[in-house]
Amino acid sequence: DAFSGDAAVRFYKAGVGQWNTRNNPITNDYQIFELGGGGERLRIEDGTGKVVVNGDFTALGVKLFTMDYPLDPTNKTLMHAAIESNEVLNSYSGNVVTDASGKVTVSLPDYFEAINKDFRYQLTVVGGGFAQAIISKEISNNKFEIATNQPNIKVSWMVMGVRNDKHMQQNPFSAVEVKNAAQKGKYIDPKAWGMPESKGVSYDASMQNSLQDIKPVEKKTATPTTGGSLDPITISQAKSNPANNTGSVIQTEASKSVTKPVDNNGSVIQTEATKSVSKPADKSGSVSDTEKPVIKVNESKVEKTKTD
Repeated sequence: DAFSGDAAVRFYKAGVGQWNTRNNPITNDYQIFELGGGGERLRIEDGTGKVVVNGDFTALGVKLFTMDYPLDPTNKTLMHAAIESNEVLNSYSGNVVTDASGKVTVSLPDYFEAINKDFRYQLTVVGGGFAQAIISKEISNNKFEIATNQPNIKVSWMVMGVRNDKHMQQNPFSAVEVKNAAQKGKYIDPKAWGMPESKGVSYDASMQNSLQDIKPVEKKTATPTTGGSLDPITISQAKSNPANNTGSVIQTEASKSVTKPVDNNGSVIQTEATKSVSKPADKSGSVSDTEKPVIKVNESKVEKTKTD
């Protein structure tokens, strides 16, 4: 159904729909669905390339962004890695200067308290001689106050909060989790532990030769569809005529039919099963007029007769 814009590839396990990958006919975004109630799991937006993952994203290696090295962009790349933590944290920072009374109020985004909890503060005095700085008023109504023991002091500040939006409230993060039954006794990174690949949580021995194995397609009856890419599809098997070594099609019938086999040159030899004269083809492919004996069959005996 690609011409309607709803093009999809569906994956089945034991005849049951498991996954569906398609382009969204409305937005033209690329999507990966988990069928049977899972819904959209990954989306790549058309035009922008923005990747959306509906769930946690886990990486065995580092998470980083890569750019051309600014001092030698044609020969080198520069990579920055994300900071890891055993908590899900949001970070905010800036620079301010206290007034003549040694105080300054810092305003945070208006959504700060709606998505954060358990606030942490860091202050660093910058220049202007030695001075002390403290949080004189903690965060309230998305604002906090800094005070210094001297006026007009530049202060670099950073505030972090534990993420507390509605998704995190419903899906609290835990740094340590017990492996499920399928993963117990195995490793996420067996090589790092000096273990063989077969000890990995994703190891599947049958997968090693799956690309070399040619297995017959299992005949299954699919459920009726509405034509949408999220529906299962019906796979129909068409009947085909056998072909000989030259690629020509041989027409056959189970009984009481005229069979026209093909000789080595590709020419058709006309034959009849009973009570007929056979005219074989010569080496050039033409039909020969040579008269040959045929076998006449009746209920009691088989006898040879000569043609006129």
